[in-house]
Amino acid sequence: MSDNFSAIGSILKSKNFDSINSDYSLLIDNWEEIIGNVYAQKTQIASIACKNGKTIIYINVNSGSVIQDLGFYKKNILYKIKSKFNISADEIVFKLQDKVNKKTNNKIKPSITQKTYFNNPTDEDIKDIELDEEDLKAIEKVKTQKFLTDEKKQSVINFMIKDFKTQKWMKANGYPVCKNCGKIVRYKNFNEDVYCEACKYLLKNNKK
Repeated sequence: MSDNFSAIGSILKSKNFDSINSDYSLLIDNWEEIIGNVYAQKTQIASIACKNGKTIIYINVNSGSVIQDLGFYKKNILYKIKSKFNISADEIVFKLQDKVNKKTNNKIKPSITQKTYFNNPTDEDIKDIELDEEDLKAIEKVKTQKFLTDEKKQSVINFMIKDFKTQKWMKANGYPVCKNCGKIVRYKNFNEDVYCEACKYLLKNNKK
């Protein structure tokens, strides 16, 4: 995988995508119990995300004054979420949103909530992962090609090996994969099937 995706959090080693999705649903279903009836009518769970190694719960709030009030109770809310539902979160971020789902007490999820993964495995994580026959064939094909230098060829081969192992590690650790081609996808829309950008484009154009 490209080094542009830097490893920014160890949380995904202990928490895969399925558990995060489950946490999100659990908070939605029990939000009134967590926050109380009055504030439940004025707030709504927006998403759960990882940023700089921390798990952050984003909450839509319908007024600035409510944000100010709830700011005093952040620690209490986080403690209640942990003690009652065993969900570990590091931070709560309140976002001003004019419209929240008052009538349903957050029983209905927002239309689309995206969870993005940025974490790459370390060399130690992937050192014992074995390449399959298809991976080895791809590497052998590169070995037959001409490069300016042997060092350049070896650099490409090393990159391929790391990429193949990284893909396998990510699949084993719950990263979403494209429903069509099986490629790792670094995001997941909770209410949609998972497709990589290339397959999304193909599916969209095939419908025309």
